[in-house]
Amino acid sequence: MESATGIKYEELKKVNYLKQLNHIIKKYFDGYRIFNGNYQTLNMEECYLFFRGQSNFSWKLEPVINRGEHNEAQILESVLVDHPEVEKEKAIAYAQHYGKPTRAIDFTSDLKVALYFACNQNPNEDGAVYIAGYIPHQNDWISSLTINLISQMKTDVISDINLAKVLMENEKYKSLYYMRSREDNLSFVCAEYSSFLNDGFMVVYDYAKEEVNNRMKLQKGSLFYCGSKYYVENEYYNDISCVTFEFPKYEIHLHEIKNPTWLKSLCVKVKIPKSMKKDILLMTGYTDEILGL
Repeated sequence: MESATGIKYEELKKVNYLKQLNHIIKKYFDGYRIFNGNYQTLNMEECYLFFRGQSNFSWKLEPVINRGEHNEAQILESVLVDHPEVEKEKAIAYAQHYGKPTRAIDFTSDLKVALYFACNQNPNEDGAVYIAGYIPHQNDWISSLTINLISQMKTDVISDINLAKVLMENEKYKSLYYMRSREDNLSFVCAEYSSFLNDGFMVVYDYAKEEVNNRMKLQKGSLFYCGSKYYVENEYYNDISCVTFEFPKYEIHLHEIKNPTWLKSLCVKVKIPKSMKKDILLMTGYTDEILGL
């Protein structure tokens, strides 16, 4: 079944929960792989499976920061002040796991972890597991660095070219950019970041290196970083072409976070009836303590 938003729906019935879910995965994602946290085995030409558990089926797939009024830059600044051990380039991930509202949406590569989060709260509500197939980005790529940099900028609105100038003033960004391109033209910089900044992207982590953010390791976590909105002459543009930036000139609202409509089209949402939650929770074998909650 498919909704008007493009999300495909399935529903668990009776028992054999994992068997049913594996059947759904085979139906929609046959041949996709599971990411095991090892960068060395990550094949960037293949799609991987990611899961998200929500304890209330009616909740939307959206970043928490879009629920209410929040100042993104101030939130990340406070996390960095309170936790000086956190690297600025990873500020969003740490803020997310400290329970702060961010532009990131939690996913995991472990289906049982997603099931745990779908069933450990709201016993009187149906739960949901999202299943998504995605070719992920890595946490040390230029895309992840860019999202973290712009999220900490106090500027709200900036032109595409001016954002390119600001990014190229960052030594780490410049180094990563030149690893990918030898072009100094700012239009190419705009094309580089706009290839992911508008739609957002999934990020995976090298769990062996996540000593500070231990929850990421314990929960086999991944994050979908939602993008920022683009405008031309005050008109919102949903789809951005990064082929040429000669015309039009875009205005980027850095902290106006775009809900992940493209991600939704890649997802299957599985309803978990509330009557099954207790049994599924026991079947996962997880507890709050095991997952670092």
